[in-house]
Amino acid sequence: MKTGLKIRLLRHNINLDQCQMAGKLNISVGTYSRIETGLDKLPINISKGMKDIFGQSVEEYLEE
Repeated sequence: MKTGLKIRLLRHNINLDQCQMAGKLNISVGTYSRIETGLDKLPINISKGMKDIFGQSVEEYLEE
């Protein structure tokens, strides 16, 4: 499963929209959307923020 799809599913599981998630990560909605759609790679600093939100390690987001 692609990284962006994994992130999207995790976000849906905690009932957040992209705007809320971007706010929690302190990034723009556009930046967050590009990560979820796979247009941008997941930067390490953002993946660390996602770890805090989702409660999963950074490795969970990497493509298989």
